[in-house]
Amino acid sequence: MYCVRHTLGKSLRGGSHFSHGTRRPHRHGGGGSRRDTTTTTTTSSTPIAEEVAVVERPTKTQLWRVFWNTAVPMIGFGFTDQTVMIQAGNAIDCTLGVTFALSTLTAAAFGQIVSDASGVVLGGTLERLAQAAGLPSANLTTAQGMLPI
Repeated sequence: MYCVRHTLGKSLRGGSHFSHGTRRPHRHGGGGSRRDTTTTTTTSSTPIAEEVAVVERPTKTQLWRVFWNTAVPMIGFGFTDQTVMIQAGNAIDCTLGVTFALSTLTAAAFGQIVSDASGVVLGGTLERLAQAAGLPSANLTTAQGMLPI
């Protein structure tokens, strides 16, 4: 379980300052049990007011869903990127490489440039295809997505 704490008030050293959501790992409790928490502290010159929001840690099922929703587009991008690079490099080697006496390594570098450009164009398409594949959503809250897991 994670704890997010917002504190408004003077700093303990007597000076007042304002900081936007300083996040730092924090341990609560003593004894044998240890809980990881994230504390967000915001201070100003107003009296101390504290708001504590408890953020539940994502379940293992949610974490696996995040993994698959992230992994599938990356794997698709990897296959597409390498295929374009090899085919473009070969085409450049067989045409421009022969005409201008380019080395195979130079043709491969030009193939990499074509592959990078196609990756920019095809990135969104691959993500939409992965979403259309019907992978279940992780349904994480915004606060859960911000946890340092």
